[in-house]
Amino acid sequence: ISIATTQVLVNVTVKNARGKYVSTLDRQAFRLLEDDREQEVAEFFGEDAPMAVAVVLDISGSVLEKDLNRYRNSALDLAYRLKPDDTLALYTFDEKGVQKVRDFSSTVAGLKPLLKQLKGEGNTPLYDAVLLASKELRVRPERRRALVLISDGADSASQATLREVEKQTFLAGVAVYAIDLVNTEKSSRLSPERQAAAQTLKQIAQESG
Repeated sequence: ISIATTQVLVNVTVKNARGKYVSTLDRQAFRLLEDDREQEVAEFFGEDAPMAVAVVLDISGSVLEKDLNRYRNSALDLAYRLKPDDTLALYTFDEKGVQKVRDFSSTVAGLKPLLKQLKGEGNTPLYDAVLLASKELRVRPERRRALVLISDGADSASQATLREVEKQTFLAGVAVYAIDLVNTEKSSRLSPERQAAAQTLKQIAQESG
């Protein structure tokens, strides 16, 4: 993918040899390279800045009820782990299209009942869902932005393309974390179709950095 842009947001996390976070480094401690060429660092913020997280859940017909339960638990667990200044929004996608179930909020209150109501049916507009969430993350005031995509990776109903998704996540400065809970099963690992879908999730995540 080739995109021209004047400024790119790069989030960095540093840990010491014991695995503990290091937050005392200044600008002089970093060098930014692209294709082995040093790049100018226009701004440097050495702080644990607030983060905006978009959780995008696949509730299409290809997702089984037992998988939905794992999706619900994963989303709820993530919400409880966020810090007080972080915000989280919830998106779903199925045959009805992409739905923003909950707007960005720093509270967990009310999230569990919303997750319990989710039912899987119909086609899978995966690309459309990631595209919408990325566009809305792009205008968020938080400098740290993440998109957590929980899906089986099989798109069957999107208007958007994979290339459009890669471009938008890049421009929004969004780090995509794709979770394929279905592909943990042995039967899925032996299926060429499932492996192709898993590769799609991997590609979306890798292109976002």
